[in-house]
Amino acid sequence: MAQRRQPVSESKCQINGNKIEPCAVLAKSLEYGNPTFKSKGIFIPERVNINTGESGIDIAQIHSGKYIGRGVAMCFCPFCGESLKTWEAEAASEQN
Repeated sequence: MAQRRQPVSESKCQINGNKIEPCAVLAKSLEYGNPTFKSKGIFIPERVNINTGESGIDIAQIHSGKYIGRGVAMCFCPFCGESLKTWEAEAASEQN
C-alpha cells in the first residue's frame, strides 16, 4: 500500500522535477494508494514508466461526480493556489 505523502511546506505546494510536494492541507486531503474505478477523493496515483522502471510524473486527480474512475487532473492546488502542472516541467526538461 502506498504511503501518505508528507508535506514539504506548511503553506505552499512545490513541484520538484516531476513530483508534487504537497502543502500540509493537500497532504492531509490525499487518499491512500491508487484509485479504483469507484474511488472518490483526491489522489496522486503512483505511475511507473514500464520501459525504464523509473517513476512517472505526478498528476493530482479529483475523482468525484461524473469523474469517478478516470478522474480529472488538478492544474492548481485548491488549498494554497500553487500550480500542480508537473507535465509542463516535464515538457520543458525534454526540450532542453
